Amino acid sequence: MNATPGTDTVYGVGARTRLFLRDLYPKGERAKAVAGELGISLPLANKLLQGYAPRMWLFEEMVARWDGAFLRVVFVEAFAGEDARLAELEREVEELRASLTGARGLTDGDEPLSGAGGASEADQDDRGARIAALVHQLVETIAPAERALELVE
Repeated sequence: MNATPGTDTVYGVGARTRLFLRDLYPKGERAKAVAGELGISLPLANKLLQGYAPRMWLFEEMVARWDGAFLRVVFVEAFAGEDARLAELEREVEELRASLTGARGLTDGDEPLSGAGGASEADQDDRGARIAALVHQLVETIAPAERALELVE
């Protein structure tokens, strides 16, 4: 298994596939279970359990079968980076929500001001402009490629 000396960090698709399969299947008839699950030979299952990287056709089968759980183990660094990016975006969204709440003139438990009993029309127009600006800021935090995908779907 490929590991950095003095750490538990495992590198390589084969070594990480091995970890995934060993966690997924209990000791004992592990190779038979892997072979049966994936429809592969027992010798190939044993190779996977020894840390050999799966060929692309088999890798695709494993992704189809176990989806994100498998990919997160094999590509742990990529998912860690993506998770950090998503956490930053969530933080930005929360800041924008707080700004939006402030722009509306609300605090927890307040009712929105409206019409005759609330803010003047000029105040509502000003709040509307601030809300529009905040929504624009929120949209700008989404990558252009992701915005384009949403428009296509």
